[in-house]
Amino acid sequence: MATKTIEDLFEITFANRWAGKARMEVERRSISFWVKTLPKTTRGLSLGVIDKVILSEVKKGNKPSTINSKLQTLKTCLDFTRERGMHTLTFKMPRLKMGSDARIGFFSEEQQERIEALIDDNDFRLFFLWSIETGLRPSESLGLSSKRVRKDPIVGPVVDVIKTKNGEPRTIPLTRKALEALETVGSWERMTSYRITREWARLRRKDPELLNQFVFYTCRHTTATRLLSKGVNIKVVQSWMGHKDINMTLRYAKLVPTDLAAARDILEA
Repeated sequence: MATKTIEDLFEITFANRWAGKARMEVERRSISFWVKTLPKTTRGLSLGVIDKVILSEVKKGNKPSTINSKLQTLKTCLDFTRERGMHTLTFKMPRLKMGSDARIGFFSEEQQERIEALIDDNDFRLFFLWSIETGLRPSESLGLSSKRVRKDPIVGPVVDVIKTKNGEPRTIPLTRKALEALETVGSWERMTSYRITREWARLRRKDPELLNQFVFYTCRHTTATRLLSKGVNIKVVQSWMGHKDINMTLRYAKLVPTDLAAARDILEA
């Protein structure tokens, strides 16, 4: 078996697993990182090499979630190509430990209002609102336009999300605010990851005390938390959010402990 280069393995995996998917650009950046960082061929790749990369990233101040995302890209690539007989590497991919609710928080109604008031760019303000009203990942919203909205005879206005993180299309009902936001802007094609990062950094400079504890992805966390706090069935929330594993959805249930108290009161009644 000829020794494959790391770049070869990523090219094959990208074409089969990520091309055309919602996370395509995210994975492309991770691939670029690994191609520059790892030895040229699988012959020089070992768990020790990966451990050194992790240590270097930690020293740079990168968060565990960021490092784990890159590690997952490498794991997917090695698993996919090993199954096709392109190499024989079998070591278990490391993963940094994170708190059970790391990076999971949500905006209160008051915090949301304060953030909206800080945003000067109207299109970005509408995208912020849209993201909370729909719970879509930024990468899933990127390809959506008002032309994609259709009226379901039962649910009303909905949007079909084709490019999703897990590769399974899903349909999201649109609230009045979400529909108005999308119709006002027309499409979210300009809301790239670069623009979101730039705009969020600008907001943090305006109000670091409020914004330093949040990331833009908190919009999605807020959607799930609010749905659960208002009594929506957890299986419905799982479907809405596009979680393959219900344990992902259960993480949000931990953030609404008042629901547990309400459940206790029902039992005691």
